[in-house]
Amino acid sequence: MRQFFVSLLSLTVFLLLFVWFVLYAIPYVLPFLIAVPLAALIRPIAKFLRDRFRLPRSWAAGGSLIIVLGVAACGVILVVARLVGEAASLYSSIPMYYRLLVDQTVHWLDSFGTFANTSLEFLPPSLAESLYSQLSDLYGNLRNMLSTTLEWVVALPSVVGNIMLTLAVACLTAFFLVRDQEMLSSFALSLLPDQWEDAAWHLQREVLGGAIGFLKAQLIIVLITTVLTSLGLWIMGADYALILGICAGVLDLVPFLGPTAILAPWACFMLMQGNLAFGIQLLALLGVLTLVRQIVEPKIVGDRLGVHPLAILLSMYIAVRVFGVVGFVVGPLGAVMVKALAEAGAFPVLGGPNHSHRG
Repeated sequence: MRQFFVSLLSLTVFLLLFVWFVLYAIPYVLPFLIAVPLAALIRPIAKFLRDRFRLPRSWAAGGSLIIVLGVAACGVILVVARLVGEAASLYSSIPMYYRLLVDQTVHWLDSFGTFANTSLEFLPPSLAESLYSQLSDLYGNLRNMLSTTLEWVVALPSVVGNIMLTLAVACLTAFFLVRDQEMLSSFALSLLPDQWEDAAWHLQREVLGGAIGFLKAQLIIVLITTVLTSLGLWIMGADYALILGICAGVLDLVPFLGPTAILAPWACFMLMQGNLAFGIQLLALLGVLTLVRQIVEPKIVGDRLGVHPLAILLSMYIAVRVFGVVGFVVGPLGAVMVKALAEAGAFPVLGGPNHSHRG
């Protein structure tokens, strides 16, 4: 019983610290949070440069950082330029799509009414008004969302200074983390009592490794979904392929949703409208995305996370209620960290350590 209360108290303290950190501390340590996954990304490249070209640690770390930043900068410039163009075009076309949606809805209702030997009057007035009200709300929400996005893009230059400062500190931190990894780890461990050294090493590997593994796996899956969706829609000749691809990739963070939330309704709409070829192409694209994910996800995620999708969904729901949109990332990350802490023995009732040591 005592062990249970100790575990419960440890879990409660961790969750309270986690909530406090997300709500209040992140703005002050954001560059260093960015630096950790950035260092994990460039570390294999630095190791390759050291082994292949016999470069010193400083040159290998700096060279790998320049390579990653160069590729990322080119990609961001190309994506942002395309994204702004598509967003502006979509914003100006929303009235047309709204009118099309209203006309198509009226046509379906009219067809149903004709089938029932009536007219649209078969709908109660309150239901008809509610239908048009919902369509009008959808139209307004879409315009407001795109308008806000465009305003944010236009206002981006005003915050470039803060962004550049954050990125500069993150890059320098990542450089030192890669160059002086062993020295920094040894220094941190030297601050602890000798009897805590193995436990601290194991805890660091489990928690930090689990968090970085989760972020890396999610990033790769989102990128794969975004690229495949955008490429497929572009090949099909669909408008706004990049915007829809990014939306599909972001939705892939939500369990049981992903690109299905976009492609399935769109395909049904096309089929009901009589555009069988395009509707079938959308369903085929959805099938390809599902197949690729089923093949790729186990190889990327493997057994590193080991968190059940239901636990991910629950943690995501709670985090979204507490933190807002950022909860889509914070929730699963918190679940992964709780699981890693449990495996490291921080919560004895939930799971014990694997007794793994260095060496």
